[in-house]
Amino acid sequence: MNGRFREDLFFRIAPLVIKVPPLRDRKEDIPLLYRVILDKFVHRTGKKVYGISRPAQSILMSYDWPGNVRELENILEQAAMLTTETFIRSEDLPKRPNAPRGEVPLPMSLADVEKKHIGTVLLQFAGNRTKASEALGISRRALIRKIEKFGIR
Repeated sequence: MNGRFREDLFFRIAPLVIKVPPLRDRKEDIPLLYRVILDKFVHRTGKKVYGISRPAQSILMSYDWPGNVRELENILEQAAMLTTETFIRSEDLPKRPNAPRGEVPLPMSLADVEKKHIGTVLLQFAGNRTKASEALGISRRALIRKIEKFGIR
């Protein structure tokens, strides 16, 4: 077929149009979506994050989601990575300057995410740098450089 789409098949499916309204118009789907997103996250990373607190749910439900499901997924994965609990709290959601109260903010910078994650892993291993570096998948020396770079105590 040389990477070409069969013309006869294209004309058979062309009339089939599936219109999915934006997430802001179907907020009742958000609880189902966040469960699926968190299940995928837990399966992929092994980090045990099983749900979202009621205040965090309220924030998610009050946001307009201009980025639709992909934005929801990015926000939840970032919060799940950074939380120190087994559920996402409103404090775990990223912050955006001048955001109206209850609005889900833009994601943190990569450096901020890295700093917070390294700090969380170090706490999890009671400051043991060898175990933390193994969990992070980096050398102990690389971890020490990052600790110095970010000023992690």
